Amino acid sequence: MSPENSVINKKIAVFFFENNRDINSYPYILNVVDTFVKHSYQVDIYINSSITFSEKIQGANLITLAGETFSDYVFNAVDHLKDNSLEYGCFFAYTFEGIVISYLLNKAKKIPTPAVYFSLELIYNNFFLKTIIKFLLSLAGKLLSAFNFDHYLLKKLSFYNKNRRYYMSALEAYAKIEFFKNNSFIIASVIQDELRGAILKQEFNFTKDKDIYYIPNSYIGFTGQSSNYASRKFNIPESKKIILYSGALFLGSEENELFELSNKIGDEYVLFFNIYGDEKIIKKAREDYRGQIENHKLYINTANLNIAEYDELVKSSHICIAWYKNVGAECKNIYYMGLSSGKLTKYLSCGKPVIAPEYIYGYKKMIEENFIGAAPASVDEINNSLEMIELNYLKIKKNVENFYKEKLDCAVFLNDFYLKLENKLENFYSRSEK
Repeated sequence: MSPENSVINKKIAVFFFENNRDINSYPYILNVVDTFVKHSYQVDIYINSSITFSEKIQGANLITLAGETFSDYVFNAVDHLKDNSLEYGCFFAYTFEGIVISYLLNKAKKIPTPAVYFSLELIYNNFFLKTIIKFLLSLAGKLLSAFNFDHYLLKKLSFYNKNRRYYMSALEAYAKIEFFKNNSFIIASVIQDELRGAILKQEFNFTKDKDIYYIPNSYIGFTGQSSNYASRKFNIPESKKIILYSGALFLGSEENELFELSNKIGDEYVLFFNIYGDEKIIKKAREDYRGQIENHKLYINTANLNIAEYDELVKSSHICIAWYKNVGAECKNIYYMGLSSGKLTKYLSCGKPVIAPEYIYGYKKMIEENFIGAAPASVDEINNSLEMIELNYLKIKKNVENFYKEKLDCAVFLNDFYLKLENKLENFYSRSEK
């Protein structure tokens, strides 16, 4: 039943498809739940079976759908909502699968359910590539129409999605943009970084200020507390200062150079890698750097930490590294990453000085102007950065606190977004019911 008299149905469905990740590690989802539950909304989160959750999200219902593929998730979600006659006032599509689900559910509705899409991605700015992509999308559109989004086609899309690291990232990103542009039920999009939004508006003339909202990929509240969690959990002497690197580990020279830091840093430090990625790469790293591991200069943890443990690990650290491959300006999703990086926002929320590469657009200016850490040009310069940070450690920590509270604390952004979204929903249903 659609909302009556422009009164919003205060139920939200969040669609989140991911592989082998803990949903509690996504601040966007936690923050949305926290905000809308406080305003008396019911929030249902639809996840696929390979997603883990270290703890239930307070105020939300987690609904696990059978199957692990793109097509399984999409069709099982659609069937679940239809079979149970479930109606929502708004869909929150955290991942692109949510937009496909929204499309399928809305096809037969007189009054569609509006959707919010949580990421507009930048594509490679290459004329030849975009020409090919447009042709493929045109062909795909005819196929989608002919097959009516049937299981066979979505399984094909699932295969391409699985293997997109080779050839699909640009196509996938462009397809998302096209889908966003051509579906009127999408009433808003949320980006994680203002800079990405500015670049997006330059490249795609369909974007408007009223359509896109900036909510940093960060946490509600700041904590400058310290912890001895790492010492207790991993038997690291409390006298040692932990340099933390966390996140995905890819095959490349940057990671090898980061491991080499364990041979260069002073005896007062230990280098801690909290990582996930290709098991063969990680196994090779353990073998290549066995000496540093045995000498307690290097720690490698691949066990999944729940959100509370990871929080304690960051609090246990002294300085935190957010490092990325130098892929150049052509790879816009990396080059214009900004504060969409969950690593940086997590480190800063815990009051830690940060080290990040200057070749990511805006990092050098942000870090140096606010004096919250260092932005070296290469891994070779990190040792000098450590020295500079140590000389100014207390001042930098205070700057980190001020910067986070003024620029990144999600509470103010979310409240403003909630008020604007409520107004958009009211207008959407008012127009639809006339």
